[in-house]
Amino acid sequence: VYHVDTMEFEKIYKLMQRKSKRSGEMQSLLLFTLQAVGGKNEIYELEEALEKLRQVLNQSLRNGDIASKINLHQYAVLISGADAIEAERVAQRIGFGFGNINDNKNLNLFFEVEAI
Repeated sequence: VYHVDTMEFEKIYKLMQRKSKRSGEMQSLLLFTLQAVGGKNEIYELEEALEKLRQVLNQSLRNGDIASKINLHQYAVLISGADAIEAERVAQRIGFGFGNINDNKNLNLFFEVEAI
């Protein structure tokens, strides 16, 4: 997976969106959000969890996929050649992988999938 900053991610997203409209190639956007259960979590807990999520993304995604840490709670991922159903499976696999290494049970990982 190729990690970029938020500004670069937005540019790549727009480029992929245009490419998808022109060529009909399937592209999907995944948004992963960490959410505290029943209260606020400390910044260091969120940073630790995001680092674990990054590890799972590195293990679960292809070299051509693009990821960006959007904020302290979210990662966004662009996947080429995948419709929403395939992207949903990828997101579930990432969620499962994160659940296996996340030892902070006060944080849950949620995801959204959108075809672009």
